[in-house]
Amino acid sequence: MPERTCSCAHCGAAFITSHPRKIYCKRKCAAGAMNERHNKRADHTPRPCLICGAEFTPARSDSRTCSVQCRNKRRYEHEPVRYEKTCVECGRTFQAKRSDAVRCSRQCTSMNWYERNRETQIARATEWNRTNPARRTIVSNHRGRRRASEAAGPGITHCRWVRLQRRQRDRCAYCAGPGPLTLDHIVPLSRGGAHAEGNMAGACGTCNYSKGASLLVEWRKRQNRRATSF
Repeated sequence: MPERTCSCAHCGAAFITSHPRKIYCKRKCAAGAMNERHNKRADHTPRPCLICGAEFTPARSDSRTCSVQCRNKRRYEHEPVRYEKTCVECGRTFQAKRSDAVRCSRQCTSMNWYERNRETQIARATEWNRTNPARRTIVSNHRGRRRASEAAGPGITHCRWVRLQRRQRDRCAYCAGPGPLTLDHIVPLSRGGAHAEGNMAGACGTCNYSKGASLLVEWRKRQNRRATSF
């Protein structure tokens, strides 16, 4: 591409570029323009810094620290700030890590997505069942084996389920997060686990959904890989 001379849309400085759609002279100007667009909707009311207590004017509505040094101290030396929110799906009050969180778990997020795409998903599932009869039979057999495993096991009564939750102090058995708890099979039924109280644990919706049909060791390894990839 031939080089051209143009003016930066943020600072007005002239620069040379061969990119046909480049309008900023450097990345700093692009970030500054983006901040200006967001700052039109931001709350610039002065507030005290969470770490040093000094009053500052935030550049973003969710800023809680006055400088990079205070932000690093908050990140590495202090307990993370939690925001008390009410889930828009189930109405439960929960402690959120982000100030813009609106749903308490991945399960509620999935429910919201399904409600918005229900007709499309039903049509897609109907089409898949029509074009994949053999795989549909495999899925049906798998569900049948699960129902048979549940029927063969002793199961758990409501009284024992309440006792199990109290024994866990209404905390998730995997992440120690607050309830509500859902019943999880430690060894999944699809992997040969029994539908018995000794193979059951109370788990929050996020952990239960994430674990799925994995063994506990497999799920922990998957969680560790995700944590170290960031």
